[in-house]
Parts: sequence; structure tokens; C-alpha cells
Amino acid sequence: MDLLEEAFRNSEKAEIPFRIHARNLYEIQALLKEIGGVRAEIDKIGNSIFISDDKLSMRNSLKQKLKNLLFQLEQMAQEKTQKP
Repeated sequence: MDLLEEAFRNSEKAEIPFRIHARNLYEIQALLKEIGGVRAEIDKIGNSIFISDDKLSMRNSLKQKLKNLLFQLEQMAQEKTQKP
């Protein structure tokens, strides 16, 4: 009976790191999906030099958003690798 109780306690302890890793993976997947969406929007606007000022402004804003997302992904990766 004692061994069974100890096994349950150990399994609960092991579940905590699994949940943390699952949450981290979910956050990374969500970020990658957002990056893909921003890239798709940039592609829709196009890279022509003959676009309106509004589209140019939108494209520049989206490019800045993409830079921020990529930086966020890099920061997340560094944080995850530095933790013991």
C-alpha cells in the first residue's frame, strides 16, 4: 500500500514538468502561427514600388510587427534554454 501511495505521489510530481513543457510548446506554436499570418498579410500587399501610401504604411507596420514577433520568439527560446 505504501509503495502504491509513493508511486502516485511521484507521478503527480512528474506531471508538473510535463504541463510546463506542454504550455511552452503551445505558446511557441501560437507565436509561429501568428508569424505565419503576418507574413501572409505582407505577401498579400505585395512588394511593388507602385503601391498606395496606405498600403505602404500597412506593409511597414506589418514588417515591424513581424520583427517584434521574431524577437519575442528568440527571447522565449533563450529563456527556455537557460532554465535548468
